[in-house]
Amino acid sequence: MKIIFFISLIFIASGAFNDGFTRFYLALRFAFIAALITLKRFKKRSLFCVAITLTILGFYINLGLEKNVSVYPILAGGMVTVNKDGFLKVYDDGSSGYSETDQQDVSCSNCEVVKYIKITKGQTYPVTGISISHLDFSTKIDLDTPIGQFAGKDYFVENNIVLNKSVKNPFFTYLGNLMYFPVVIFMLKSEMTSLISKH
Repeated sequence: MKIIFFISLIFIASGAFNDGFTRFYLALRFAFIAALITLKRFKKRSLFCVAITLTILGFYINLGLEKNVSVYPILAGGMVTVNKDGFLKVYDDGSSGYSETDQQDVSCSNCEVVKYIKITKGQTYPVTGISISHLDFSTKIDLDTPIGQFAGKDYFVENNIVLNKSVKNPFFTYLGNLMYFPVVIFMLKSEMTSLISKH
């Protein structure tokens, strides 16, 4: 039971740094498991308080994740340098991204382009924030600058911009990625069922 308790605490911490579409939600099940083990098996209020405190702390960390410079080092003095001449295409919803031309993309239905901002190679802009979205259940991190947003594909895939820092600390990426393994939930569920049935 000690192993399950500590695994649950690790997954609660993982939920705190999960920027995926489930955010802290999947960690709640592990919080319940940790609390149940402390009350039923260990019968120690101090461990129960540890589990509950870690859960509350994890929830609040997750709420402010987009402003956490330890998780996203790009927020502390991060700079975007344009790698190719082109345009920043700004849509009516506030999102934007690099475009080689100032022509409307005919393949994009319901995309209303508000304006094109000319950008030239070598221009540098400070990162003022990040925006996280979950299109198709994937995690997309866009960089906010004074002239608009640069999409994740601009720095991650297409190399249209160069960054002076990494966007996300790899440690927190790996820790948050533990939430991708809900199979562990089913394993713990069967263990908890046997624990409850013994009492």
